[in-house]
Amino acid sequence: MNVLVIGHAYITPINQTKWTELARLHPNINITVITPLEWQTSFFLVQNATPFQNNQKNCQFIGVKTYLTGNEQLYFYTPFSLAKIFWKTKPDVIHVEIGRAHV
Repeated sequence: MNVLVIGHAYITPINQTKWTELARLHPNINITVITPLEWQTSFFLVQNATPFQNNQKNCQFIGVKTYLTGNEQLYFYTPFSLAKIFWKTKPDVIHVEIGRAHV
C-alpha cells in the first residue's frame, strides 16, 4: 500500500519519527511525506537543516516549495510539484494534516 502524507509539521526531524516508526513496524507500507522546504513562524524561520535524514527504504520525506508559509490555513504547495509526486507515488491513501483555526 502507498500512503501519501502532507503536513507542515513534518519539516522537523522530531515530528518525522511518527512516520518512520510506522514504516519500521509495517515494512509492506510505502510512506511518502510532503513538507514545506521552510516554515515561517512568528519569531523565526524553520528550515530543514538535516535534509530528511530520516528517509528509509519504505518511508521518504520530500520538501516542496510553498507559498504563504507560516499561515496554517492559507499556505499552499506548488501544484506542479504536488502533481509530480502524486504521479510518481500513486497513493492508495492520502492523509492531509491541517492546522487549527485561530479564533
